[in-house]
Amino acid sequence: MSRKTPIASIARECSAQRAKWSEVTNAITLESAVPYVTNDDLPPSVRNHLPSHGQDIYREAFNHAWQEYADDSRLEEIAHRVAWAAVKKVYVKAGSQWVPR
Repeated sequence: MSRKTPIASIARECSAQRAKWSEVTNAITLESAVPYVTNDDLPPSVRNHLPSHGQDIYREAFNHAWQEYADDSRLEEIAHRVAWAAVKKVYVKAGSQWVPR
């Protein structure tokens, strides 16, 4: 005797699988779209020297430039230059410390 699975049960399983795949693909897309998702992802030369707010500025400017200049062969260089320029609009280096302007 074969047992039939109700259509509603199959639909629930499919919906649950779609939700799981959606979470996975959204995470992959977010991570591949920008190099620095959090300040912890920043290079040590940035993370160890800038205050938290400066790191936020750097990360956001870098990620924006990364997307803006995606087709340029000098992408990484440009993104770092843009990020430092953004930081220097708000902070200035006083000795070994970065302080607000």
